[in-house]
Amino acid sequence: MRSLQSIVVTGAAGSVGSALVRQLLDLDEVQSLVALDLLPPTEAGRSLGPFGDDPRLRYQQADINDEAVVARLLRETAATGVINLAEARTGGRELETNILGLAALLRVCRSEGVPLLQGSTDAVYGNVPSPERATEEWSLDPASSHAAGKAAGELLCFAAHREFDQDVFVTRAAISYGPRLPEDHILTGMIRSAVQGAPVLLPGDGMQIRDWLHLDDHCLGLNEAFRRARPVEDYNLGVYCERTLLGVELNVRKILHQPESQIETGGHG
Repeated sequence: MRSLQSIVVTGAAGSVGSALVRQLLDLDEVQSLVALDLLPPTEAGRSLGPFGDDPRLRYQQADINDEAVVARLLRETAATGVINLAEARTGGRELETNILGLAALLRVCRSEGVPLLQGSTDAVYGNVPSPERATEEWSLDPASSHAAGKAAGELLCFAAHREFDQDVFVTRAAISYGPRLPEDHILTGMIRSAVQGAPVLLPGDGMQIRDWLHLDDHCLGLNEAFRRARPVEDYNLGVYCERTLLGVELNVRKILHQPESQIETGGHG
């Protein structure tokens, strides 16, 4: 079983990353935790701030593409693992972070002999027709550029294991919800539009079925996968709470007493 004694979490200032940092710091097993993110410390503190005084926690502003910095961190902390949650959805950094950045992490972890967990998404399966559920045996069929980038990253991980026998494994999480969601999260957009009384544009016909997973449950799955996953295996993280995007939006509008007539379909994504 792998050890969580000294962990580096990338993308640590995001919603999943900051939730994972909180969970890890609740574990006596964790003696050193590096939270790495591109954000400057003042901005990262909005999500990581309450734990800034924990002596085990160190914040490092860095890019996962910077192999020298990442390698130095792994050596200085005698890292027992890296959990990669860094990703870009917009802003032109998708290729640089989701594929090239992961490739850089793979090289560094391989060189330093450190296990790597790649946090991916169940969106790599594409649009799953009701009432089916995607299993780990399903073929990858991403329906968006973001999901395609995550699928490409997974293939890099699988190739690294086959070519170099690298200790790398993948989790595919359902849509995660909870505190500190980013502005570009689909649920954030739904709630913001409803609060403002504005129309919302759902991708496609809104009938895409996705599982919905609370951030805390997502992080429990990450921790267990890190400890127990077999190299090059991929693991779905979900709770069988399937909902269509349209169904979730209808619930949001109902709770906030907003008309269903403001829901539009036909968007991209």
